Amino acid sequence: MVYEEAVVERRLLETAQNGRCACWVRNTVDDAVAAYRRLAKKLGESQVILFHARYAMGDRLEIEADVIKRFGKQSKSDDRAGRVLIATQVVEQSLDLDFDFLVSDLAPVDLIIQRAGRLHRHARGERGSPILIVLAPPLIEKPDRNWYADLFPLGAYVYPSHGQLWLTARLLAKKGCFKMPDDARELVESVFAEPEQDRIPKGLLMRDRDADGKARAAISLAQLNALDLDAGYASTLNQWLEDTVTPTRLGDPTITVRLGRWDGSEVSPWFAADRYAWDLSQVSIRRALISEATTHSPALQNAVRRATNAMADQCKWSVLVPLSQTKEGTWEGRALNARREVAVLYDSTTGLRIVGLDVEPDE
Repeated sequence: MVYEEAVVERRLLETAQNGRCACWVRNTVDDAVAAYRRLAKKLGESQVILFHARYAMGDRLEIEADVIKRFGKQSKSDDRAGRVLIATQVVEQSLDLDFDFLVSDLAPVDLIIQRAGRLHRHARGERGSPILIVLAPPLIEKPDRNWYADLFPLGAYVYPSHGQLWLTARLLAKKGCFKMPDDARELVESVFAEPEQDRIPKGLLMRDRDADGKARAAISLAQLNALDLDAGYASTLNQWLEDTVTPTRLGDPTITVRLGRWDGSEVSPWFAADRYAWDLSQVSIRRALISEATTHSPALQNAVRRATNAMADQCKWSVLVPLSQTKEGTWEGRALNARREVAVLYDSTTGLRIVGLDVEPDE
């Protein structure tokens, strides 16, 4: 394990300079974007790829295709040599990717195992040994409530059971390395088995109990929204409601945002491809970031109305955010969340960002 981002970045630079390929799996989009910007300045934008879930669907599909080309099963040595992928959990499953060197932000041990499966997945001749390192807070016997949040202030909300994270860090520090699938059972049971839960330090117990309470509440909500198949077509509490109202997944509520380009006269889809252009121009984000559309100037408001009326669903369950190109070449729009109006920034390289209008947009 390593304890500083600077150490991670130095190791990634060394790996790329030695002609090998690497990946850093970050736990949040914002952390991934920040790491990408730092490494792209040092290695060059052509050598570093950013991939996460906060892109318009059309952009995301293009980036995914490039990632598979560079690091997939059919990739060639020239495709892979010296390249670094900065990604979020989107690379954990489904994508058949293959790296020489992999870094993971500290996550529960089952996800560390999943991420480690992206190392040397395919036979490619002599490649040296696969290397996995984990970025984690220093392991201490009596951590306080902010042990994990001090290093990962944003990631602290992604994996709220910090006791499990501490058990994972302790296990990895003790073993030093592991072999799959031989060590799979030991790794999982050393973190999730009931006796191990009693070893969670007191400083982390209250946070874990809060997380457990929220998880139980989510289970109750899921049971409330579940369909009773034995009851047939009977009346239910939430009958006929859309998935946006009756959620089928745990986690923070999300909303679909459709991105448009405002040219001064009309609002067109961000990803102007074909009849699915508006579908390819949408991205799903947390409602805490965007909850509804804002009011625009009369000309823009009329253009938004024409655009939504032309959509098959008339944007009924989505929010259309028209973006204007600034003098600096970036694209910016406005929307509302529960507290205030926010700026919506977007580009095809780093994706979508939300910033308060009283906050500098640069990270």
